[in-house]
Amino acid sequence: MPQDRWKNLFFSKFKLCKRRGVFLDGARPRMSACFVCRVVVLLASFTTALLLSQSFYSGVRGAIRDPDGRAVPSARVTLIDEATNVSRITVANANGDYLFNQVIPSTY
Repeated sequence: MPQDRWKNLFFSKFKLCKRRGVFLDGARPRMSACFVCRVVVLLASFTTALLLSQSFYSGVRGAIRDPDGRAVPSARVTLIDEATNVSRITVANANGDYLFNQVIPSTY
C-alpha cells in the first residue's frame, strides 16, 4: 500500500510540474516532444515531395539542318537503343526541331 501512495504522489506532482512547463529537477525542457515530432513530420513530407518529383526517364532534343544551315522540315528521325535494338521514330517540325520524350537512359 505505501508504494501505491508514493506512485500517486509522484505522478500527480509530475503532472502538476508538467503543466507549468517545468520538470521535477527544476530545469525547463529545451524543446517539447510534440514540437520535435512536428518538425520531423514536416521534413519527411518535404523529402517525400522531392523524391516523388524525380524521374527515371530523360529526353532527346535536336535540330535537323542542311549543309547551308537551313532547317529541314518534316524530316523523319529515328532513335535506336544499341543495347536492346529498339527504335523510336518522330518527325521534325517546320523549324527542323525534333524531340523524343520519356527516353530510358541507354546508349543511342
